[in-house]
Amino acid sequence: MYRALNPGMIGVSAPFEDCCKWAAEAGFEGMAIGVDQIEEMGVEPIKTALSNHGLKPSVFGLPVEFRGDEESFQKDLSRFPDQAALAAQVGLERCSTWVLPGQKDLSESEYFALMKRRLGECARVLHDHGIRLGLEFIGPKTLRDELGIKGIGLSTAGNMLELCEAIEVPGVGLLLDAWHWHTSHGDAKTLEWMTNTLIVDVHVNDAPKSVPIDELPGH
Repeated sequence: MYRALNPGMIGVSAPFEDCCKWAAEAGFEGMAIGVDQIEEMGVEPIKTALSNHGLKPSVFGLPVEFRGDEESFQKDLSRFPDQAALAAQVGLERCSTWVLPGQKDLSESEYFALMKRRLGECARVLHDHGIRLGLEFIGPKTLRDELGIKGIGLSTAGNMLELCEAIEVPGVGLLLDAWHWHTSHGDAKTLEWMTNTLIVDVHVNDAPKSVPIDELPGH
């Protein structure tokens, strides 16, 4: 495991070379890279910028819209093999994305089946290029209430790991986010049985003590 900077997650938008410089100066060992950055800059300039600052390529976000309609999903999926190939050329071995706990107009089983199919197709493309897929569960009850989702759905580590297993593609695991682990009422025991093979990516953050867990926001 090593620490990597994802500038977009903290609202930073700047040239890739500058971000690499800042990451190295701050003691990070890796850099998250967007597929759009690779497409815009090219493979070699990305690799050169990383090398200039002693950084490793860490992770990229899944560039396939799997949460919306089928037409949009299929359109993005058709471009995905070429994008995964570019990511692999840069040296990226991990891809991650967030998954909503459910969908108001679908039952839990229907939603599970939809995510299994769509994310499974993405995972197979990634696997062909030696890249693992990490899936993030979204823990806050406030988000489920806002979306009109009944039940727990895919809002816990255990339930998301069931989806990972159902996808049946080697290397699929969790994007484990401390905020969502906390808001899903996870405890230390939740982590004791997790191994490196189950965790693809990790986000570290904290929550205010003064706000009850079930009142913390989902986004």
